[in-house]
Amino acid sequence: LDLNVSENGSFFAGAGLDYIEAELSTGPYSVEGEGDGWHVTGGYAHRFGGVILEAAVNHIEADLDFGGGEFEASTNVFSLGARFAL
Repeated sequence: LDLNVSENGSFFAGAGLDYIEAELSTGPYSVEGEGDGWHVTGGYAHRFGGVILEAAVNHIEADLDFGGGEFEASTNVFSLGARFAL
């Protein structure tokens, strides 16, 4: 979903399903897990000439199986990026 707010700027939002692989480590011990998850994303993008700068927030939820039981994980990610036209 994109919502243009000016000639060069827009807000965007989206959601999706994920397959997630994870590793938990502490000292010499490590455990790997995997499972299904989902995410929602929202942000703002602005075009400056041939460069698009964007800021986004992602919320991710997952149900992971580490072989010895299931674990629910949740995180928020904030990112800044630039895209260049080729």
